[in-house]
Amino acid sequence: MKSQVARKRAGFTLIELLVVIAIIAILIGLLLPAVQKVREAAARMTSSNNLKQMGVGVHNYHDSNMKFPTNGFLVTGAPWSAAAGTATSVHVQILPYIEQGNLYNLTAGNAVWSSTVVKPFIDPTDTTAGSTGGITSYAWNPLVFATSTVSFTNLTTISDGTSNTIMQAQRVSICGTNCTFTLSAYTLGSAPAGTALFYVGGTTQATYTSNYHIGVKPIGGTPQCQVGYAESQQAGSILVSMCDGSVRGVSSGVSNGGLANVSAWTSACTPSGGDILNSTW
Repeated sequence: MKSQVARKRAGFTLIELLVVIAIIAILIGLLLPAVQKVREAAARMTSSNNLKQMGVGVHNYHDSNMKFPTNGFLVTGAPWSAAAGTATSVHVQILPYIEQGNLYNLTAGNAVWSSTVVKPFIDPTDTTAGSTGGITSYAWNPLVFATSTVSFTNLTTISDGTSNTIMQAQRVSICGTNCTFTLSAYTLGSAPAGTALFYVGGTTQATYTSNYHIGVKPIGGTPQCQVGYAESQQAGSILVSMCDGSVRGVSSGVSNGGLANVSAWTSACTPSGGDILNSTW
């Protein structure tokens, strides 16, 4: 009799099984957000490392050439000059300084670059990048790197201080048009479109104005990205590298837009405007 009762009690009842399933579902619900946060933190760390690596590349270029690379600079003597033209982007010029010398030395130049994914140029938080070649998720500050602003920038010409001047910022790689690291043409005061710079309006110190966007979505999303602007798809802040090579997050609390004397973001874009960053920075 006892053995028959024991056999009948072996296994789970339906209610017990449902309770176990409910507990597992609750645990999964608690764990998934934590896993997602860990992934986001890892992606943000990778993006920060990319900015840091390119910042180091710019400084190594400076050490070799006594100036920063300049967007649209006429490069001569490179293996690809005849194939790609001589006016090049900042991204291309720093390739040898971020352990991408083999890519820089290709004779075909643009023909290969336009179909190549360069890992340090892609932000893992950028949902638009995918496997598209020749694009980047990071844009340079045109007041430091555009030929229409300065002939050549070096550390001594950044009189506002390298730690107070933005070098590079996140940007959505595909927002209506591709942010292409192989293009170089740019006119100050206009949207950079495909060129890997971010938007600064105005053409003189008194009229410079710029802003940034946080938590944007690709075309069709809300809030929608805007071509040429410094933008982050993550909520909370946008990552930037400074001209001293450091990387920081800029939150939505930093004053945005307006003229240089009232906007901390615009003030941080100007390398020699005599601006004082306000308390929001």
